[in-house]
Amino acid sequence: MDEHLYKYLVLHRRLDIPGLGRFLIENRPARMEEGGKLIQAPVPVISFRQQAVQADKQFYDFLAWEMDTDEVDAINRFRDYTEELKTKVTSESGVELKEVGHLFIREDGTTEFRAVASPHELLPPVSLPDGIVFEHTASMPHALKTNEAATSNEYAEAEPTSASNNKWWLYAAILLLIGIGIILFYYA
Repeated sequence: MDEHLYKYLVLHRRLDIPGLGRFLIENRPARMEEGGKLIQAPVPVISFRQQAVQADKQFYDFLAWEMDTDEVDAINRFRDYTEELKTKVTSESGVELKEVGHLFIREDGTTEFRAVASPHELLPPVSLPDGIVFEHTASMPHALKTNEAATSNEYAEAEPTSASNNKWWLYAAILLLIGIGIILFYYA
């Protein structure tokens, strides 16, 4: 059952388990570290919210399809699985959901969740070359500051070249004229 639930979570970015709560896949944005020298990639993170939820028909249809059974049998199996989860969560060690994380109840009665480390978290941060530091300012949010004295401009925009320098339309017009000439020559 765990692999079906994990697959649904990955595909739909949320999984509702009645009586426990909602698992979500949220994106942690990219961030800068060590004074603008390291760039950490965005990472999807599994989080848990303890709230009253109900599984929907789409989930039961998915579960029946994955288990190769009818919807009533899938609902009964899922209900049995959730009851088993509820009893395991209240135990001292909690419950380990494969590929998702560890779920347990604290002494104050709140449910705590610790996500399994994502393979994306293992990606090393990218370091900028020497002499270039990323600075975030209000006037230039995407600017790179160079430490070289030879440059007259302190900031170099991190944007692609403007469209006014691009002459793609000239080539398109030439090809259009050649095409019209070939058609006129063929029918003449």
